[in-house]
Amino acid sequence: APPPPARTTSASTGTASATGSATPSSSASPSTAPTSGGTGPSTSPETPPRTPPESSPSATGPRPGTWIAQLFSEAVVPGKPAPRRQLAELREKVPAALLLHSSDFASLRPGYWVIYAPGPFDDGEAALAFCAEHGRTTENECAGRYLSHDEDDRELLCLPTPDGGSRGRCTRP
Repeated sequence: APPPPARTTSASTGTASATGSATPSSSASPSTAPTSGGTGPSTSPETPPRTPPESSPSATGPRPGTWIAQLFSEAVVPGKPAPRRQLAELREKVPAALLLHSSDFASLRPGYWVIYAPGPFDDGEAALAFCAEHGRTTENECAGRYLSHDEDDRELLCLPTPDGGSRGRCTRP
């Protein structure tokens, strides 16, 4: 069977097509494509086909089975563009901030744009610690979220408390 179609990424926004992969604009470069004519010896006359992103997520894209630090969310409104201004503003303090569409992950409530820091984070508390290091210490500024394709993981939501602790489900059993 032919491989699934590759996702397209817009270098100007750090967003991807409807599949929801987010890539920082700085990595949307020719370095992501297979190279040919390298200086080293080649054992094959052709470059092997690139593994589709669906089976090999990038190191910075949203990957199922990982914790993220959710920095912002906004309901998707038909006809209204993704929150690029908010993404640019957040990148001033959190340069690694990326954008995803929540409907691409069953563990997130569908219908939202989510700006997040990808980590990696071992758990929700590690995501909150990252946020605290960047001055984001309230529920409206940060939440540890677990990304997966399992709706049962929707309860994995780790929120900061005013005393610097956390509440909610901050670890995955």
